[in-house]
Amino acid sequence: MADSIEPKQSIARKAMALVFHALLLAAVVYVAFYYDSSGLRDTITPGELREVLRNFRDNQTERLAREVAETRKLLAEIKGIRDKWVRDAKVTEDLDATLADEERAFRADAQQPADGLGLHEVYDVGRWVEQDMITVYREFLAARMVGLRPGFSYKEAYDASTTPRPRRPELDTAALYRDVTTTKPGGGLREFKAEIKKSTVEMREMKENCKKLLAFTRRSTTQTGDGLSVDMSADDVAMLGYRGPELLPDEMDFTHEHDKGNFTSFPGRRLVTGGKTSEWLYVDSWYIIGPFSGDRRRENLDTRFGPEANVNLDDVFTGKDGRKIRWEYTKAGYVQAAGQKNAYWIIEPKLVDTYAIYYAFTEIYADAAQDIWIATGTDDYGKLWINDELVWKSPRERKPYNATENIQLVKLRQGQNKILYRVENAGGTMGFSLLIRLAMQ
Repeated sequence: MADSIEPKQSIARKAMALVFHALLLAAVVYVAFYYDSSGLRDTITPGELREVLRNFRDNQTERLAREVAETRKLLAEIKGIRDKWVRDAKVTEDLDATLADEERAFRADAQQPADGLGLHEVYDVGRWVEQDMITVYREFLAARMVGLRPGFSYKEAYDASTTPRPRRPELDTAALYRDVTTTKPGGGLREFKAEIKKSTVEMREMKENCKKLLAFTRRSTTQTGDGLSVDMSADDVAMLGYRGPELLPDEMDFTHEHDKGNFTSFPGRRLVTGGKTSEWLYVDSWYIIGPFSGDRRRENLDTRFGPEANVNLDDVFTGKDGRKIRWEYTKAGYVQAAGQKNAYWIIEPKLVDTYAIYYAFTEIYADAAQDIWIATGTDDYGKLWINDELVWKSPRERKPYNATENIQLVKLRQGQNKILYRVENAGGTMGFSLLIRLAMQ
């Protein structure tokens, strides 16, 4: 029989195959040695792991201590501004006597040195510093109110100057200090990392909150009073108190309640000395234009549209979905209740579209320059300009209408005063109102 036509393997080829199989066997042994059915085996001894976590915990403690030191600098600056307003307002009351027991405790604990403390203890000092920062901010608001509004006692002003207090979670000391000897699930490493992350995130939020408080205080000290309320705006308050998820947080907020209000009021747009006496006047006549484009993610929430640059009631704009939109006259209607015809001060566009922006314009006549109290409310996000000056912004989250969502002092000049509202509809109903307080108790 003839020899096979298949080439015979050389000795070199056989040797190479043997080496390949040997390497493959070594790889299998390596994998079997370092891996098991539960995942990666420990590649560090328990003693080494303890040392790594101890160093990590010490480094985190130092980082938090630096954050606390920086936050204390913010606290020192806001205290200086508060003290100046207390002196200028000639406040004679003992500020500490006005505080609640909890606030006094925060103030005492906030003075504790952060040196030589454990991680959770430094974190707690940071919480106390933030809480004392909020207390000092309230004291500043109260002193300013006494200085700007004669007749207020400091105690009344302090009680009226409510400020949200975020409640920071405590750290799990058991998870932070337990003897972690393995990286396997259930060995405690995951819980340790979670507490480290919590301390980092919460400390960052504490510091940012204190920065905002100081920024509001600085801004207030430079206000001239020409339009912008001397009180913290509703948008500022919302920022202080928010503790929700980061993805569309406005959809998760249920703190606002629907309230149409109960007012003794009459409609109008003229403020004349010696005119009709009533507690409130509601602005009943508006020109409205919209809808301008909005979207579910509210990316156009602060996008400026044409009416913010100039109000010309003859203008025609391209609005949402390419439609042509014009200014349309709208007047507040009436509702029938208990057989009586009552004024209805909520203004709504004739055509309401979802995820849309609307503008409303009117003028208020004043026979003399004067300071007035106004109440504003919008469903949903809203802004208000008086004589081209932004005087109010609402919270950014979706919310129902509230007639007294914001009450503030503004200035009107003699003659006609231009009023521009911007209101968003983030879904469902929408509306806004502007009421003027005529008689103050």
